[in-house]
Amino acid sequence: MNNLPWFPLDAKQWLVGTAGMTKAEKGVFIDLLCYQWENGSLSSIPNRLPIECADEWVVLQSKFVESTLGELVNPKLHKIRLERESALDKQVEGGRKGARLRYGVPIGGPVGIQSKSQSKKEESEPEPKKEKEKELSPEKENKFYLEYKNVLDRDSKGIYLETKNKKRLSGKWLETFFLFWEAFDYKQGLRAAADGWLKIKW
Repeated sequence: MNNLPWFPLDAKQWLVGTAGMTKAEKGVFIDLLCYQWENGSLSSIPNRLPIECADEWVVLQSKFVESTLGELVNPKLHKIRLERESALDKQVEGGRKGARLRYGVPIGGPVGIQSKSQSKKEESEPEPKKEKEKELSPEKENKFYLEYKNVLDRDSKGIYLETKNKKRLSGKWLETFFLFWEAFDYKQGLRAAADGWLKIKW
């Protein structure tokens, strides 16, 4: 029962409740409370303790009662223990639910690992196809090449513009860029302008 390593102690209540006890009685009392918190009750307490602390037990036995399970417990500490365990269970359950929503992990499964059903689903789903770059019609391609042949290149795939950062601009993207380019009177730095346009085109 060591999932809860500590219990709350109200300093004022402790001082008031033990005001009439000797130091020896207080020492035995706190030991018994710690033993109960760690083990759940005093039922499994070593036999030597009642013998060694017989005088103190005469005073302290009134602080402990028999639970519904027939175990000897301090009622106040027993109630605190049950409340803490209930709160801990709710935290664990909430964490599992959060993991399931975020990672697809079934309740009770390890965090960060996908369930088998989710993995199979993802494996069966094909990757989205990349949109094929639309090509220019031969007429538009020739028109652009004649008008901008000083900056355009041509290969087996058609005409294209190599930007200042060595990126390839072709097809409909090339046509759209030139519409953008023609809208401005400033006609210097075309290749650099293409790089800038690529950054903002979407």
